[in-house]
Amino acid sequence: MGIGETGLDYHWCKGELDWQHQRFRTHIRAARRVGLPLVIHTRESAEDTIRIMREEHAEQCGGVMHCFTETWEVAEAALALGFYISFSGVVTFKNARQVQEVAQKVPLERMLIETDSPYLAPVPFRGKTNEPAYVRHVAEFIAGCAASRSRRWRRLPPTISSACSPRRPAETEGIMRLSALGWIGWLMALPALANCVSLGGRSYCAPPGGQALLYQGQPYCGAGPAPPTNSATCSARPIQAAA
Repeated sequence: MGIGETGLDYHWCKGELDWQHQRFRTHIRAARRVGLPLVIHTRESAEDTIRIMREEHAEQCGGVMHCFTETWEVAEAALALGFYISFSGVVTFKNARQVQEVAQKVPLERMLIETDSPYLAPVPFRGKTNEPAYVRHVAEFIAGCAASRSRRWRRLPPTISSACSPRRPAETEGIMRLSALGWIGWLMALPALANCVSLGGRSYCAPPGGQALLYQGQPYCGAGPAPPTNSATCSARPIQAAA
């Protein structure tokens, strides 16, 4: 589970913006109160989005910057607050050079990819109805940008049925999992999962060399490369609030 989408969108609203700001603040406070991560949308509003995230201490709940299309400076600010950066099919578009450059800089353990279906289908399906199975094209494109080999990715969980898509099974060599943030659709994390995750003002860490992730609002940690299966090995520590 998570709270969102929430955030700011100035594309269609150029007038009074206080109502967006107030609701965004309310959602961040609610996420902190109940210990759930945020799914944040920002469009033509990056400066205010980051400012409010800082003022409301969004780092205490963490989350993901959904369908990221902003600059590296915005990504860097979000990463500093403990957020993941999620890329959609937009990164495959020819005119998305800025997004592609950001994708090459985001640490793999802090990167997610998503469909945002039924919108923003990646190349070669641009302009068509998007679906979860197409997420592999986003992964392959980012891997190509980073001169990575997609065959190095491992699958999580080991098998994914055709429920992933109404028309075909997910045939991807990546880490495919239902969004740990309660997102509608699928997210894919590139090879290294984080060693620590943030939830409810605390950081949950796996043993050295292990992996940690949030799933259905709970921290899961594992001691090896296999998918984490329980939270018994998670060690928790308070997150230092930003000044």
